[in-house]
Amino acid sequence: RFAPVNGNPSTFVWKTGLKDAGAYVFKAVATDENNLNGGVDFNVFVNESDSNCKLYLPRIMSGCEIKEDTTFSPGTYAVPEGISIANDNVKLDCNGAVMDNTNPQDDSRGITVVGRRNIEISNCAVKNGMDGLYVERSSDIRVKNSLFSLMRENGVYVKDSSLLRLEGNTVTETQWGIRFENVQQSLLLKNQINKNRNAQLTLWSGSSNNNIT
Repeated sequence: RFAPVNGNPSTFVWKTGLKDAGAYVFKAVATDENNLNGGVDFNVFVNESDSNCKLYLPRIMSGCEIKEDTTFSPGTYAVPEGISIANDNVKLDCNGAVMDNTNPQDDSRGITVVGRRNIEISNCAVKNGMDGLYVERSSDIRVKNSLFSLMRENGVYVKDSSLLRLEGNTVTETQWGIRFENVQQSLLLKNQINKNRNAQLTLWSGSSNNNIT
């Protein structure tokens, strides 16, 4: 988490994240010519930051929330805590941005949608982590032209939701490609689901009235 400053080897920058708010105690240690170490404690307080993803553009802040219509900048971004949709009636256009968990053993999700309605997600690429897209207790969710790959569990995992439209997405090299649990009245249209280890598409626990083309 500490990065050295170029040209000044005794100076470091601490790159904080959205969940780092709080009080910290650090120790600065200096070594003299006799290799005798001395140190002094110093205190640092990190204020809580607004989690709105739009405030941190053009980069994607790990753990941030989509609170309004947001368009990302192209590029690859480390998001070990993923991002989440925090309000109804919003659109997320990743614009080709790649969100990389950076730790394939981590249990975090790329994009999380819980208790939301009327959401559009497009042009995203999400890789690594546990789930690429996780949707729960939501309705009227539209996901299109996006890539979900290299997840430890599910490319797309949807439960207790209805009226989804997944169109033109690619889900590949995960454990389970697209997984529905208790999902109704949803449409899967022209998706590429392949090379997933256990199954490409599973409809579990009362999923019904879904159209797959």
